[in-house]
Amino acid sequence: TDVEVTYHGVLLASGPAHRLCAGPRKVPRGQAVITRGHGVRVPGFVLDRLAEDMRHGVGSFDVMLTMPPTHKGNRGALVSCRARRIGDTAALQTPCDASNTDIMWA
Repeated sequence: TDVEVTYHGVLLASGPAHRLCAGPRKVPRGQAVITRGHGVRVPGFVLDRLAEDMRHGVGSFDVMLTMPPTHKGNRGALVSCRARRIGDTAALQTPCDASNTDIMWA
């Protein structure tokens, strides 16, 4: 599973999320995932907006999980969590959007 963090469509960081799984109708236990970005080029107007949002404590990010198929013939899944603020534990209770889709996995 891969994780991407974006701010208004600009990719800031990405990384792997190992052992992220749950059985049918079960909720996985919490897992910390660290994403990293190197040489990220953020347009000036986006950087200014991010800085201003963070100063006011309202900076929010989008998180996308891309999960590969679990078995041959199965489809992968995309999970999109929009407008998540750093340290906002209430946001953890808000469901994310999930969809099964054909994913090209290398």
